[in-house]
Amino acid sequence: MTCESKLNVFRPKDLERATNDGNAKRLDYIFTSEALIETIQVVLTERIPQHDINYSDHYGVAAIIHLSDDRRKKPVGYLPPQLFEEIRKINIAYREREDRHCMRRIWHFYLSTAIIFILLTMVWFAQRRPVIFVMMFASTMFSWLGFLDGVIGFVWGRWERRTLKEYSSELELASHGYGQVGIPVGPS
Repeated sequence: MTCESKLNVFRPKDLERATNDGNAKRLDYIFTSEALIETIQVVLTERIPQHDINYSDHYGVAAIIHLSDDRRKKPVGYLPPQLFEEIRKINIAYREREDRHCMRRIWHFYLSTAIIFILLTMVWFAQRRPVIFVMMFASTMFSWLGFLDGVIGFVWGRWERRTLKEYSSELELASHGYGQVGIPVGPS
C-alpha cells in the first residue's frame, strides 16, 4: 500500500470524511508474471532524520524480477481482465479526487485575489492605523496563501492530472495486450 498510508505525514487529515475510505491505497503497480517475481516490497517508508517527514506523499515499490537465460523455460502467465477493471476503478476515483482538489486550489487563488483587491481598496477609506494594519496584514496573508494554492493548483495539480491520464492510457494498452484470457504475459 503505497498511497495515503496512516504512517505518512503528508496524508490528508480529512481523508476518511473526503473519500469514505481511510485505508491506504495501491497506487503503484508492476505488471509481470507472478512466476518471475523474486521479491517485492514497499520502500522509502522511513522519515528524513533531520526533518521528521517522509520523502514523498507516496511510498515506493521495489521488485526483484528473475529473468531466465533460457527463453524456452520462461514461465507464461495471464492477467485476468478483472484486475485491469479493478485498477481502472481505483484510478478513476483517484483522478476525480485530484480534479476536485485542483479546482478547489484554483478557485481559492481567484477568491484570494478578489479579497486582496477588496482589502486594499478598503485601506484607502480607513481612518485608524490599527484597522489599516489589520487590512494590510490580512491582504498579505491572503496573497501568500492564494499564490501558494494557485501554484499547486495550476502547476502541480495539472502535472498530477496529466500523469494520471498518461497512466490511464498505459493501463488501456496493457489491458488490450495482457488483459484477455488466453493471451500470454511475456515470451512463450
